[in-house]
Amino acid sequence: MPDLVKVAAQHRDRGLDVLLVDYDLQAPKADPDKTRERVERFVNARQWGLDVAILRAEDIDAFHERYDLPGPIPVTLAFDKRGELVDRQEGECDAARFAELAQRALAP
Repeated sequence: MPDLVKVAAQHRDRGLDVLLVDYDLQAPKADPDKTRERVERFVNARQWGLDVAILRAEDIDAFHERYDLPGPIPVTLAFDKRGELVDRQEGECDAARFAELAQRALAP
């Protein structure tokens, strides 16, 4: 995460947006309000400055189908300005690869 946060900050002024995706609501009996509060505390405590989407359990299958998931976790998807998937990294990622994903997302 530190590498992703660093790359996101370096490219923010060029229009790069990074969205983290959380799966905690897929757990049986997960409480949406408590989950949201816990995720917000977790992210805010780390001062990442990134937004988080918390997937509802009923949306996970559609999300996986749309983006050809699940696979190795974590996975990083790069989308261009039109919302087209332009690159993906399955598994661990370092700063150089995050920078490459950012460049692909920001390319004209």
